[in-house]
Amino acid sequence: MKKRLFAFILAALFIVSTVPAVSAANGAGFPDMPDETYWSYDALVSAVENGLLRGSNGNLNPKSNLTRAQMAAIVNRAFGAEAKSDISGFSDVAKSDWFFEDVAKAVRMGTFTGTGGGKMSPNNPISREQAFTVVARALKLEGGDESVLSRFSDAGDISLYARGPIAAMTAAGYVNGSGGKVNPRSTITREEFAQVFHNVIKKYVRTAGTATGGVDGNVIVNVPGVTLKGMKIDGDLIVGEGVGNGEIVLDSVTVTGRVVVRGGGVNSVIIKNGTDVGSIVIGKTGDGGVRVRTEEGCHVEIVVIDDGLDTVILEGEYNQVRIDSDVEVVLRDADIVGLTVTAEGANVSLEGDTSVVSAMITDDAKNSVLSVGGDSSVRTLSSYGDGATVSGDGAITSADVSGDGTAFNVSGTQLYVEKGTKGVTENGNAVAGGASVYTGGEQPHVHSWIGGTETPATCTEPGKKVYTCSCGETMEKEIPALGHEWGEGVITKEPTEQEDGVETFTCLRCGTSRTESVSFLAFAVELPEGGFALFRTLGEAIEEASKYEHHNSPDEPEWTEYAVIHQFNPVTINDITIPAGHTLMVGSDLRLTGDLNLGTSDYSYCPGMGTCSIMVELS
Repeated sequence: MKKRLFAFILAALFIVSTVPAVSAANGAGFPDMPDETYWSYDALVSAVENGLLRGSNGNLNPKSNLTRAQMAAIVNRAFGAEAKSDISGFSDVAKSDWFFEDVAKAVRMGTFTGTGGGKMSPNNPISREQAFTVVARALKLEGGDESVLSRFSDAGDISLYARGPIAAMTAAGYVNGSGGKVNPRSTITREEFAQVFHNVIKKYVRTAGTATGGVDGNVIVNVPGVTLKGMKIDGDLIVGEGVGNGEIVLDSVTVTGRVVVRGGGVNSVIIKNGTDVGSIVIGKTGDGGVRVRTEEGCHVEIVVIDDGLDTVILEGEYNQVRIDSDVEVVLRDADIVGLTVTAEGANVSLEGDTSVVSAMITDDAKNSVLSVGGDSSVRTLSSYGDGATVSGDGAITSADVSGDGTAFNVSGTQLYVEKGTKGVTENGNAVAGGASVYTGGEQPHVHSWIGGTETPATCTEPGKKVYTCSCGETMEKEIPALGHEWGEGVITKEPTEQEDGVETFTCLRCGTSRTESVSFLAFAVELPEGGFALFRTLGEAIEEASKYEHHNSPDEPEWTEYAVIHQFNPVTINDITIPAGHTLMVGSDLRLTGDLNLGTSDYSYCPGMGTCSIMVELS
């Protein structure tokens, strides 16, 4: 009997374990579901179908105020949250409360932190600014530019804790206000919040397998074993807590926004086959580490490691990596252009064949640790954080240190300590401010090449120059061949009416010569009434190759028509008749034979064929 009563109470308090099936066509399932034409209908249907709203006593209660506990449950369901925190410190949340586990999950997610004085206020209606802050935390959108709040006339009423999150939500287009106001202290109904969440999340992936197609908006994946293939997501992709320690694959996917990683395991987020991602934000709050691996040909502009509890592993190619958390970070077999460490106490390791072009430990990253493994390398390092430790058997080409108390324990680095910096050591040896040293012993010899003998290059053959170092070693450098410098051409054989001529060019440098053909002379035949027949070189005034056309000739004052004959498939004919006032143009290597009849009647070439090619020979 007790079990039945407890189950009834749970159902009445919105935690029924099964999701009622609701028809998107008519909203069947809840008698208080609004009509299809109502402003919140689509949002409510989406919230029910995706398990966010579950109703009470058969009703959905869309116009009821949303409580803080209900809000926690909705967000947990959306993201698939399972991990829980110890919430014994909240005096108003008892283990017997229906919302106890949801509050524990929400605290672990970081979406809820309490209302002060050791209270969570779970049964209080949630205010709009509280609701927007919770969603911003879930989406990793907490730090917005507060200048955007000036669009709201009541921006001064927004609490200090909520200003950044609401600014970020406004900038992202999720919060627009009403009548120029955001009404931060007002309550929010269940249907209003359903609409907010509908604006934020456009697609839920809740089943393992392959998902395809395009989505105009944000997508959330809250189960493991999902492959997104060939998708274009015009928004953010959220890897929810429900992925747990499982895997998600991005195969030929374009994400115009961010990939927010809140779940996944050490074999988790795999990016392959040309996937293009603007940025990745990693902040897993559940147990276990998370790994992101990119394959060759993929593009990830920036990865931000925001928070987490266990190790974050990055493998593959990344343009920029920023570490804003003290969680352990391993960069393994990675190629990174820029690495920035901003978190105090950060712990970063370079393992395998990892290469970083430029690394920075900022002022805020006090007492951070950077370890460079034996096969890893950093080209340049700038370390500003006090108490930083840089160590390992890998290579750092050059380092600039200005953080007091920095311990630099890498050999083979050109280390410079900024003036005024105190307590810096390299491999246990003190280094004064303003000093430049080569760490780990004597600097190896660097060749200083001096130019010596030279074999000049010719027009066709490369030359070489031999350089010698003070140590006696030599180095050869190839001088590219110069190439011919041709002078002006000279006609060495004049063209005739029957035969091409020859033009000879001579190199001004080496005297080598080359020849080019000069086309035979053109012929003009007078026609009655001002027309003429013209024979020219191929390509000169030949228009529309292989086609017979009529044109108006701009060269003739009276715009007389002419015909073009071009050699394509040679055919010999004996007679051509051209009407008076027309022009015949013939390409190179064509000859006219037989009679040239200058009649006045209409004419055609190759009767019955749409395209004509004619070989004519000169008589």
